Amino acid sequence: MTRQRVAKHPGAAWAAAVVGAWLAAVACRTMQRETPSAPAGLSTPVLAAFATVPSPSIRVGVLTSVERASIGTGSGVVVHGRAPGESAVLVRSLPRATFQPAAPGRVRLVETGDELDLAIVSPAVPAELLQADATPYRGLLEVRPAEEGRLTVVNVVNLEDYLCGVVPNELSPEAFPQIEALKAQAVAARTYALAHLGDYSSKGYDVCATPACQVYRGQGSEHPLTDRAVEETRGVVATWRGRPIRAYYTSTCGGHTEEGRAIFDDDAPYLRGVTCLPERSSRHTVRTTAAPLRDLAGGTARDVALLEALGIVDGEEANAERLQGVPTDAEVRDWARRLQVDDTLRPDAALTRAEVFALLAGTVEEAGAPGLADGELAGLADGKLSVLHGEAADSHPLDAAVRLFRDLDGVHVGASELTLSVGDRVVYVEREGRIVYLEAEQAPHGAAADYASRHYRWEVRLTPSDVARSLARYGTVGRVRDIVPKRLGVSGRVVELDVVGSAGQLDLKGLQVRWGLGLRENLFVIDRETGPLGEVKRFVIAGKGWGHGVGLCQVGAFGMAQAGSTFGDILKHYYTGIRLSRPEAGGGAVIGRP
Repeated sequence: MTRQRVAKHPGAAWAAAVVGAWLAAVACRTMQRETPSAPAGLSTPVLAAFATVPSPSIRVGVLTSVERASIGTGSGVVVHGRAPGESAVLVRSLPRATFQPAAPGRVRLVETGDELDLAIVSPAVPAELLQADATPYRGLLEVRPAEEGRLTVVNVVNLEDYLCGVVPNELSPEAFPQIEALKAQAVAARTYALAHLGDYSSKGYDVCATPACQVYRGQGSEHPLTDRAVEETRGVVATWRGRPIRAYYTSTCGGHTEEGRAIFDDDAPYLRGVTCLPERSSRHTVRTTAAPLRDLAGGTARDVALLEALGIVDGEEANAERLQGVPTDAEVRDWARRLQVDDTLRPDAALTRAEVFALLAGTVEEAGAPGLADGELAGLADGKLSVLHGEAADSHPLDAAVRLFRDLDGVHVGASELTLSVGDRVVYVEREGRIVYLEAEQAPHGAAADYASRHYRWEVRLTPSDVARSLARYGTVGRVRDIVPKRLGVSGRVVELDVVGSAGQLDLKGLQVRWGLGLRENLFVIDRETGPLGEVKRFVIAGKGWGHGVGLCQVGAFGMAQAGSTFGDILKHYYTGIRLSRPEAGGGAVIGRP
């Protein structure tokens, strides 16, 4: 699982030796390895410290591209470095070490004026912890030049100690005190780190310390419960065909995770969308050959699908380009006739077709139109859905092109598949003996495993100007006229979307959808507040979840743990087909690339 560091500059060999020596001295919780041969040409203080090297270790960019860094500890620090062009290793013992950028490719030790191509800082007393800008870290700190006359501080630390500073920041042990969930998080974080070693090798480290990688805040953020989670899963990694998986995880998935290819263009077989519920033998999956309806003008995709299934409107009447238009009196009378009500449905004020369809759908549901039924799922077998109505159950074959929708606490999203459990409430339409419309509550009575999250449901209101400002990172479309989802993932997330404007349109895909609109998640539906001429005044976006929606759902893991699932159950639920293993750590060299 480990990789040898490759020496790419003159200081790499002695730097690796110093790192190994001090990691061995301070990693009290780390397995000790056989002492490797010490490189020649090191100074006496370095040789004295050079001992066993713990493995695996990781290089974390804790302060990146900064103008100044101050490193200290209670009893002082030792700085190991080498001036450019010099062969001897310089050693300075100081109360504190302050660094600034020097000439290109160098850093300056302010206290002595030495200019170095690389500096390694260790505590004068090995048991003490270094502090970089007041944050304590285990292991060593390496200071190296960065681009544009800046510098970067890298924490070289044992992998397990690194995880102790990650897990409490990714899944709070105070807010989510379930040990099995925290153990699942520990394995996911360990696996993610191993799968992403060297991602930032051009900058001198393996992974960053921010949400772009994993949030790492050093020793000061450690917590006894997450320390226990790391220790009880020590070395355990999630693998696919013997290699660590790309273990993405998300805060709150909103009831269902998404496929990796839809968000990250990652087609790994273990990154499949799954419902955010504990494993049950009574779960069933319904799939359709019909593509999910994109969100139509006014957020009427679900209303249109329901009315089409009931035969009240047809495809031409529900054409997306016509939905903003005002229906004629004849059309309203015709729709009212199909509903078997008089033509008083139409109020005095002119409504768009989309608004009328919303009214029609509401009337249908309120009145309980013929063909529209609901009940509790009793089972699914041989293409037939069994539904319980009170004490009686009946069975109905599913049409291959059945329209599927999820009801996420009143937010309806189309889907290409539904994962249902016995007891779930379903609404359906049967025509000519087959179910052509099926809607299911994703989380009846808050049963979704991530329901406890404060981000489980949210709503934002954006003006066209708000959208234009957020969209600027990708381009401009002039005045924003509409936001049109084009493609939905298996979870109902918007994975492709057009922003239409006066000067053209932009196509956003995957994470661009979320970032381009400045949203918490891709799982949302859009409604519009329009002016007297039909122009959009404000987009009303109702959504679920927080994050990218792929892989382990962190709050869902907490919910599963509360329901009795083990960390292995949780990981195998969210990462399809994986194995959990405890591979041998290789060699004694530092992992990663310089």
